[in-house]
Amino acid sequence: MSTQITMRSTAIHRSALFVALLLCSLTSHGPYVVMTGILLLMAVCISDAKVREALFSIRCVAFVSLSATAITACYLWFLAVPHGNASYNLEKSATNNYIFFLLDIGFLASFAALISARIGEVTTTVSRLLVLNCSVLLLQTATLLVGGQYIDFTKPITGDPSRYQNWESVHPVFGFRPTGMYIEPSTFAAAVGTMAIGYILLSRARGKTPATLPIALTVLSMLITQSAAAVVQAAVLIAALMVTHSRRTRAWATAIFALIALASPGLIAAYINSFMLKIDADSGLRLRLLSYVYDVRHGWDFLLGYGPFSVEYDLFDVSEHTSTFVASLNDAGLLNFFVVQLGIVGLAIPIGIFLVMKKDIANLCFFGLLMSSKLSYTSPLLYFGLLPLVLRLGASQDNAHSAAGYRGVEVEGGEPDLLLASRSS
Repeated sequence: MSTQITMRSTAIHRSALFVALLLCSLTSHGPYVVMTGILLLMAVCISDAKVREALFSIRCVAFVSLSATAITACYLWFLAVPHGNASYNLEKSATNNYIFFLLDIGFLASFAALISARIGEVTTTVSRLLVLNCSVLLLQTATLLVGGQYIDFTKPITGDPSRYQNWESVHPVFGFRPTGMYIEPSTFAAAVGTMAIGYILLSRARGKTPATLPIALTVLSMLITQSAAAVVQAAVLIAALMVTHSRRTRAWATAIFALIALASPGLIAAYINSFMLKIDADSGLRLRLLSYVYDVRHGWDFLLGYGPFSVEYDLFDVSEHTSTFVASLNDAGLLNFFVVQLGIVGLAIPIGIFLVMKKDIANLCFFGLLMSSKLSYTSPLLYFGLLPLVLRLGASQDNAHSAAGYRGVEVEGGEPDLLLASRSS
């Protein structure tokens, strides 16, 4: 009887963890959905004694305290020293954004504690989220091809339709761009790419080879979106996997790609042509955003930006209401988004991440993929991949030799080396 109760309790815990991380990942469904996921994740962590021990460790509490202090200081500075050219919309939402920042800190602490205490469960959950997201996109693609109908997963929640419509002159291969559970195909690509990075790093930390199915579905789904960013990021992900696997695996992968190219050269040529057209169509908008941030700004605005709670009226309001001036603020990638909000000083954050992380070839590819994604640094989804990268997870000594054919597994002792969470037994 007690065994059945324990099994039922474990199943409920794992289901709650899956739902919590799923809600945290739905960045296109509005802040309240994400906030619900964060609160549920924190409840899951507190209900588990082993995770709770890691969550309330000295290092984790210190991280939460210092981070909350820094965010509060930025918020008080924003209130005390208003900027004359700041966007009115962001000024109105500053308090809500401050609360969301604090919840973000709670998510980071909870996710780090989960990795420390339940790395196997986290790895499995992220793998299942990958399969779910890719299955949704493949279902959308099938319904579009067969019936011309699109299943929209964002409009019923937010009222905003997914941007799946395509321009035949830009994408002659397929007249639609499926978006999965996100509002744009590039957002979907950033989401599954980040999850894939987290899954690969967590698997490597356990001394195991990532399963083929979730990774293959991820790459296929990214390519189906026909997003220019997705194609580049899929190539980076493939490169990272190729350099960490054995020569035999690389040879098989190369042979498969060659067979696909030989079997359908016309389709491959059309796809490459559409990719180049999309790059050309989008480059002007992103270049205008970069030109504004690096050339138009000057003085303290260039150095420090407007802080995490605001941005200048000229940039925010125009980017939100028209596509003729600049792209949206995060369309030029996360690296430049740091500069958009925090000025040139904001580059200290990606530089710090680069200095902290392990610098093997795969990790450098992962870092490049994350910095080129359009996810905001306020999105918990970003940290599905970024946190395992920063935590410098090492392979378990017991499992380090079980991952046959998988290179790059670094043995650093009997457990992962976590920067934020304590080492729990």
